Amino acid sequence: MKLCITDIQRFCLHDGPGIRTTIFLKGCQLRCPWCCNPETQSLQEQMAIDMDNCFYPICPSRKSNAVCLALRSIGKRIDVQECLAACLQDRKYYQADGGVTFSGGEPLLQADVLVGVMQALKKEQITICVETSLYASLKQLQLLLPYVDTWYVDLKSLEPACISKLKGNLNEYITNLNYLTAQQKHIILRIPLVKPYTFTNANLEAIKRFLPNYQFEKIELFSIHKLATKKYQVLGMTQPAYEGVSEEELQTFAQAIAQKDQVIEVMRI
Repeated sequence: MKLCITDIQRFCLHDGPGIRTTIFLKGCQLRCPWCCNPETQSLQEQMAIDMDNCFYPICPSRKSNAVCLALRSIGKRIDVQECLAACLQDRKYYQADGGVTFSGGEPLLQADVLVGVMQALKKEQITICVETSLYASLKQLQLLLPYVDTWYVDLKSLEPACISKLKGNLNEYITNLNYLTAQQKHIILRIPLVKPYTFTNANLEAIKRFLPNYQFEKIELFSIHKLATKKYQVLGMTQPAYEGVSEEELQTFAQAIAQKDQVIEVMRI
């Protein structure tokens, strides 16, 4: 069995503590309109067409065996040993607090293969972070739980109507979050704020009522950027309309959810 990934990025500084190698896995059951990695939504390998790399008025590949410079594959399959070898290349840069981060997409969806990579990394005493929406089965979460040092968990929305539009199940999310927090794991909660989806009065009020029930290592608030436009184009996908929120709006909400002994940070992504 193999993992389906889109990329391995080295020397990352924003996907966990220290210097990290981040592996982006393919597959996510959600369809967030503000998704910045649309190439990771499908679990399958895909073909993309980047016309910026085409210099011909008439496609030469139609008349010959010429290689198409505009066409490229997104996604590749690697086995546990290949993934481990890629991670170990950067071991000397991890130092005391660096390590490997699994992102996506949704890493939990490939838990049955990913667990083998994590077991191997732990034998090498390498720390592991996972960036997750928690929209996966509890069984998949439990499979990876013993090997993850820090969880970066998104809180996208608490409005059932919004989550339904994203193709998610809110009860599944709550179940997984409750289970994860009950294990007293290191959890950093990330709240993406985007109009008109998560930055609504109803959702903001729901979040304010929800957060006092938990204690997280940190809560990160951030606005959504629009840097994925080219990705949508080459995939032949239409990028949905959305808006970010201002620095003032972020700070105001940070103050509204402030509580004793809870670290809240406004991120600039």
